[in-house]
Amino acid sequence: MGDAATHYWWLSYADQGGWRGAVIVHAETFLDACAQARTLGISPGGQVRGVGPMTLSLDDLRTLRPFLNRLLDKAEADETERLLSS
Repeated sequence: MGDAATHYWWLSYADQGGWRGAVIVHAETFLDACAQARTLGISPGGQVRGVGPMTLSLDDLRTLRPFLNRLLDKAEADETERLLSS
């Protein structure tokens, strides 16, 4: 894997009722990331926006491991944003 892991995507979901959740998944493209979230059963539906592909250091990856490949609530999403920006 080298010094960094590439192709991680942050997906955020919302609908008319508001924010529905976020996920961080490994995928080559935005469409692949959306498909990966559906395949994993973690997409809450609604409109989706993505940020990526992100390159994460191995330290970032270790720190974020508990947040990968699952639906994040607002507190968890805020925490991952804080971790990614530090």
